[in-house]
Amino acid sequence: AGDDLIVHVAATLRNRLRETDALARLGGDEFAVLLDHVDATAAQTIAQELCQAVATTPLTIEGTPVFITLSAGVTVIDPEIRSVDEAMVAADVAMYDAKEQGRNRAVHYEHEGSQRRHMTDGLRWSQRLHQALEQDGISLHAQPIVDLSTGDVAYHEVLMRLHGDDGTVYEPAEFLPIAERFGYAPRLDRHVIDLAVDLAIRHPTRALTVNLSGTSITDPTLGDWIEARIAGTTCRPGQLVFEITETEAIANMEEARRLATRLQRMGCRLALDDFGSGFASFYHLKTLPIDLVKIDGEFVRRLGRDSADRLVVEAVQRVARGFGKDLVAEHVESAEAADVLRELGVRYAQGYYFGRPGVAETMLER
Repeated sequence: AGDDLIVHVAATLRNRLRETDALARLGGDEFAVLLDHVDATAAQTIAQELCQAVATTPLTIEGTPVFITLSAGVTVIDPEIRSVDEAMVAADVAMYDAKEQGRNRAVHYEHEGSQRRHMTDGLRWSQRLHQALEQDGISLHAQPIVDLSTGDVAYHEVLMRLHGDDGTVYEPAEFLPIAERFGYAPRLDRHVIDLAVDLAIRHPTRALTVNLSGTSITDPTLGDWIEARIAGTTCRPGQLVFEITETEAIANMEEARRLATRLQRMGCRLALDDFGSGFASFYHLKTLPIDLVKIDGEFVRRLGRDSADRLVVEAVQRVARGFGKDLVAEHVESAEAADVLRELGVRYAQGYYFGRPGVAETMLER
């Protein structure tokens, strides 16, 4: 049905455009339109008409009409726009403003004010990411994942850090949204995997968990690339656990299943992160070939003080065990929460109570 919707929207847009206009799908549910020889007023009018066309042309799925809304950002390519990147970011900034203003509308990019600042920030981060990838400006930190029954470190989650020219170290939350918008996420993922394999080679007794972005999940060449990267090295596939979030799995279910199966055949393992944040969490335990389930930290932070959270963790633990999966509790920040997790039979835990992230090489040597 999702594929049908994309085709339906594409056809609706194409039918409302001139032959001289260019229409492209950028990926996911994003489209771009390049309008030839129109001014700002005409561009805004056309964008509003496209929103209206999509909103008033429902898609019928199994006899039920499904109505769709579209949010559009409009920018004029004029002397103020100095590059392709600037044009794309300007339209992107305006599109997000359209979403924030209630969706189902078009917003025109203004060269002054907050929109300009957002565009400038986006371009600055894009340049910083490009430079970091080209000049080894990415490093790894690691955070321990502890076996609650023994107190031993069972895994380390490797976490990316970006180094600025001025010595500032940036955490992923500061740059990953921009990385995904500019298409850097797949390169960052492969760079982190590359560094993680080197870590695994130097520390053969350690197991590492590595996060994958939603873009990488849909990359059909990633499995082959990982296999080729490991081949001929002393890194054992079982040392690597690849993490995907539940929301990314929902958005790319077939691709997630295909990648998980491919990684398992190689001997790697898979973890489902942020479990409990989606609409059909238990369904994914049955359909995805995963080894570890990392329960969303929102259910763990107040464990011991919130009876509702305890019920959720207990339910997830019972179901995960029934499916033969091990549960990891994230964001464990107190002895009280750790004691409840042990009482419930949860096997692994991760959080500041057990250890903060530190330089990967140092953490793995401890």
